[in-house]
Amino acid sequence: MQLGLRPLRVNRLMSPFDPNYRGQVAAELTSPAGRARAEASRAARRRRELQLTSDDPAQRWNASCAVAGLGVPSDPAKAARIRKPSRL
Repeated sequence: MQLGLRPLRVNRLMSPFDPNYRGQVAAELTSPAGRARAEASRAARRRRELQLTSDDPAQRWNASCAVAGLGVPSDPAKAARIRKPSRL
């Protein structure tokens, strides 16, 4: 796994010792969706670094104590697909 990137979405049944594993990882990194995920991850890291180096103590506190991703608004389309207990 590369630093600063989200975990790759490789087939969970594949082993890192499988000869096709590296090819699948490379295909994931070079695909448009993989590049978009990598860019989103880099943007999130830049935002967090800006908060950590901010002059505002509240921003620094939030950045140092926050769990990555908790303050990000959820995706409404994804939330609509999650089955709520009231809909079961």
